[in-house]
Amino acid sequence: MILPVLWFMVRAATRRWARYALRVAFGLTVLGILTTYSRGGFIGLCVVLIFMFTKSRTKALSFALLLLAGVLAAFVVPDTFVSRIETIASYDQDQSAQARLKAWSLATQVALDSPIFGGGFRTFEQDVWEQYYPDTERAIVAHSIYFQTLAEHGFVGVGIFAALLIATYLGLRRVRKRATESDQTMLANLAGALQASLVGYMVAGAFLSRADFDLFYSVVAMSAAMQAVLAQSAGGEAEAAPPQPNATVGTGQMRRVSGA
Repeated sequence: MILPVLWFMVRAATRRWARYALRVAFGLTVLGILTTYSRGGFIGLCVVLIFMFTKSRTKALSFALLLLAGVLAAFVVPDTFVSRIETIASYDQDQSAQARLKAWSLATQVALDSPIFGGGFRTFEQDVWEQYYPDTERAIVAHSIYFQTLAEHGFVGVGIFAALLIATYLGLRRVRKRATESDQTMLANLAGALQASLVGYMVAGAFLSRADFDLFYSVVAMSAAMQAVLAQSAGGEAEAAPPQPNATVGTGQMRRVSGA
């Protein structure tokens, strides 16, 4: 989620050394994601980079940077990471993937038993697993923000969570559009960066138990704040605009002048 924000800071920085430092931080963050060996993180990384590329105004430069990053990653990333990523295509033979599917099944059953309130926090504990799957030796976490919310808060809770995701994304899109129309480049770029961050959270979160991740709620708060700033700015411009002459009054005055 931090990658788009780092790139926004690169574009916003006024000093050359700051831009270089932020680019280095961007590259190191990409390498850091790869070295976690997280398949969900890898999928989220790919989606975020593609999203940033599609929204970029300098697609040629962005494509060159993506190509360079891919070449460097090919030399840096070990074979064990490549082997782990390849298991995405053969999930039916991967024990970890099968465990996730089992956890999602548990989440669905808990939600069906308590559709309004769910099972509450810390649903994926050993005692709950033994209740639904007595042969389970070790408790498994949800590995998905959606199934985590479904199990813990039921269908109502996951509906609210999904509505929050959608409303935040649409709000950022409105901010970006209106800020672009009013030549507020900085605000438009920040909204685009937060959009990409949110997309990364929604995609990578499908495979990670981070429904309570604080950075996501920071993006929600920033989206609301940016919409309020734009609304206040639009209201101030409307008050500052000079009053338009009344066409009806003007016509009446012209008639009186003609009659005179």
